[in-house]
Amino acid sequence: MASPYTIKGLGQLEKRGPNKWRIRVSLGKDPVTGKYVRSPSRTVEGTKADAIEALVDYKEELKAGVDPKKTKVKAKSYAWSFHVSRELEFNSPLSYEREEYQIKDIIQWFGDYYVSELDTFTIRTMYAHIRKYQLMSEDALFKMHQKLSQMMKEAVWDQMAARNPCDPIKMSRPEGKERESLSAEDASKLDRLLFTTPVIAERCAVMIALHTGIRRGEILGLVWKRIDFENNCMHVIYQYARDKKPRKTKSKKQLVGRYVSFDDDMKAYLLVWKQLQARLFEEYNARCVEEHRSYGPNGKLAQDGDTPVITNAHGGYYDPNLFSRWFRNFCVENDFGKFTKVEKRRDGRGVLRTHKTGYVGLKLHELRHTQSSLLSEEGVDMVTVMNRLGHKDLKTTMGYTHRANRDDIEASRLMGELLASGESRADQLRALYPDIEPSKAA
Repeated sequence: MASPYTIKGLGQLEKRGPNKWRIRVSLGKDPVTGKYVRSPSRTVEGTKADAIEALVDYKEELKAGVDPKKTKVKAKSYAWSFHVSRELEFNSPLSYEREEYQIKDIIQWFGDYYVSELDTFTIRTMYAHIRKYQLMSEDALFKMHQKLSQMMKEAVWDQMAARNPCDPIKMSRPEGKERESLSAEDASKLDRLLFTTPVIAERCAVMIALHTGIRRGEILGLVWKRIDFENNCMHVIYQYARDKKPRKTKSKKQLVGRYVSFDDDMKAYLLVWKQLQARLFEEYNARCVEEHRSYGPNGKLAQDGDTPVITNAHGGYYDPNLFSRWFRNFCVENDFGKFTKVEKRRDGRGVLRTHKTGYVGLKLHELRHTQSSLLSEEGVDMVTVMNRLGHKDLKTTMGYTHRANRDDIEASRLMGELLASGESRADQLRALYPDIEPSKAA
């Protein structure tokens, strides 16, 4: 975009102190008012040669169409307005929330610079400083660089910069850490634990993760009408994540959801849990009447197709953060994890509390990798595995129908056999609940 001004002369250079200079450029006459105008001044630190070089660059920016009225915008205000203006561009509220982390990093390291002052040398020097003192991880630095490049590209269009200073900086994406997964023996141990202890909502969530590999948000967003007991499959289309709003799954390719098969053992577990959940609702309603207290935030509880499979104490959706806390404690109690730091302290009322931090061990997301590893080791093709897990970068996609495809059905059957290790899971459930038949629907 051409400048509306006529750049005049060599520019003005004024010494303002030891190794400090002020530079300014004559812009000729304002095309509207007819008055002679000068660009906003800039302060340059360094030698006289550095100041002259900065003056030449400043003139080039103005010739390229940078609006001199916009050269005094701080990077911190521009970064935030850039972020706010993009809210409706994101398919997921969580993606928009994650961008905020990179915006805050940009503000921390570059916020006090004017947008027009951000050049390749300044940015590269700052990255070197961050790396030298290990002030950010390589992954966080890479993500900040990507966001800064997007922001500066926008600044060029907004006539705040002549070029994107991030373009010459080549930065490769760091290799991700290899995800852990359970061995076949430990996966079977976890499965046996779930089928031999009382069935509750939280354990049902772990069982779904282990047998299907779907994500935490997808598990917590699952409702009963999305489970097809006749064909042993579930329709994964909604998730309930940190924003605590049921919404479509994360991938734009999955606006219609995906169908994931499950084995007969999982079917039996779900049928038992469905009947137990209905009983819990009845008991909850009866207690409210007996104790003359009002019902909870979801009113009188009644199980129907829109009831979440994994419910909280009031029959509503389960808070993802609370579930993760429960899962860590569950893993520690059953030798799948541990806390590295345990402190006892008294709260404001003088009650002694135990504070546990530094969790190390199994993470729920690793059950997705367990699913992938075990099925791959058994020769299931990767297309079937990736469809099952719902990866968005899948090259060959399955045709979505109201029935899961044949390969996925076989994969679910195989997964059930691997986890059961020859034991009868249905019999284990019958031993726990002799009055509930796990092969019949509620």
